[in-house]
Amino acid sequence: MPKGIPRDNSVNKKILHRLSIAQGQLASVIVMVQKNEYCIDVLNQSLAVQAALKEANKIILKNHLETCALDAAKKGKIKSIIEEVINVMDKHDCCGKKCDCKECKCEKCDCSCKKCSCKDEK
Repeated sequence: MPKGIPRDNSVNKKILHRLSIAQGQLASVIVMVQKNEYCIDVLNQSLAVQAALKEANKIILKNHLETCALDAAKKGKIKSIIEEVINVMDKHDCCGKKCDCKECKCEKCDCSCKKCSCKDEK
């Protein structure tokens, strides 16, 4: 059962639009790699996929803050709202290495974690 308030249909359409863009771009990246196309061209297309996903994430987060988080704030659950959003943001540090210990510090994309194996994951 989903938590919180269901998304409005217009918000879902925006999210799905962005995800469809990312999906199409990713399909292009795969074809480009299969065809052994120029690395910089592949990289540019890959970055476009990431940008489309980032835009989808912005829409999702904005909707969450305007609906579920606002509703929870009205119920006095401000601390849990903040923790929830921070936990989501902390799942990936700036270099994109996944870490669940939440104690990693990223310095110039050189992660050093003694509690988990995030350095080995990408």
